[in-house]
Amino acid sequence: MFMGNYPEFFPNNSWIHLRQIAENTPNNGILRLYSALSGEALLVTSPPAIRDLLTVNAFDFAHQDLVKIAIKRFTGSNLGFLSNEDFKLHRKYMMPAFTMTHILNLTPVIWTKALEMVECIKVQVLGSPDARIEFREYVSRATLDNIGLAGMGHDFGTRQNPNSELRRRYRKLILDPTKIFNWVGLLSRYFDMRLLLKMPLKKLREVSESAEFLRQITRSAIRKRKENFLGNRDLDDKDIITVALASGVFDERQLIDHVMTFLTAGHESTATAFEWTMYELGRRPEMQHRLLSELQECLGSDLAEVDFRSHLQKLPYLNAFCSEVLRCYPFSPIIVKVAKQETRICWN
Repeated sequence: MFMGNYPEFFPNNSWIHLRQIAENTPNNGILRLYSALSGEALLVTSPPAIRDLLTVNAFDFAHQDLVKIAIKRFTGSNLGFLSNEDFKLHRKYMMPAFTMTHILNLTPVIWTKALEMVECIKVQVLGSPDARIEFREYVSRATLDNIGLAGMGHDFGTRQNPNSELRRRYRKLILDPTKIFNWVGLLSRYFDMRLLLKMPLKKLREVSESAEFLRQITRSAIRKRKENFLGNRDLDDKDIITVALASGVFDERQLIDHVMTFLTAGHESTATAFEWTMYELGRRPEMQHRLLSELQECLGSDLAEVDFRSHLQKLPYLNAFCSEVLRCYPFSPIIVKVAKQETRICWN
């Protein structure tokens, strides 16, 4: 009753236990489970069932209200409350910014920041060969700058100023997972969490203030980008927000909401994937050597002059290695959805 099918009340890395259940319990794609205090859920286990949930019948399911309310409270974004029709409209006019062609056009921006990150690491190593390199610190800064540039053509400049007000505020906005979130999720079954999230707690106040600070910076950057775009609609360096501006569909608040989504969802996921990539390369020197050989053969030694776009499809081992890292270390091992209406999964 108290722990359900879990070995403890709030287990760490619960997806490991769920995977063991899925592998050791006969099922046809769906298992019914119980969590703490007899909370009931369905565990989707087969590729066809996952396809139904996330693709075929995607609009029959939504994020938990708790998640949408928390996103609204912590970022000011209303995107979690879009209707299906509005969501389809947003997706239609944002998709051009995520085509392969457009992503390749953004590659030089990302490549330049990668070179800057490596240069920072070199400087630290040369200054103190025995120093411990905090790799997460460098990756976090490079990723944040890249999101600013690729998202709205704005350089946050965290490489030059790692302790800036923006980065300090951003750290407050990104909450580290703790047991409190488990309790909030549990209690949300019985209480309206909107009341809890409005309580005058110091942490909640800091998060709200940080979100508003970032929205102000985003607002200024978008307005500047809009002025440049209206003055020259043939801009070559079209970031994601400029593409959205070209559609004429989104108002200023919606554009800010999208950038806040990039910052909160895109930063940690990208930085974490990069860290896992370096981790696996560090523990597998034979793969590191093979990958280095492929890169040297394709790119040469003068990396500053490389047009990475033209070489990306000529690096099969790099692509395979990155794909395998994402498969083995997904940023979100568990996705929780709630059925909004009567529906079916695998005809069950």
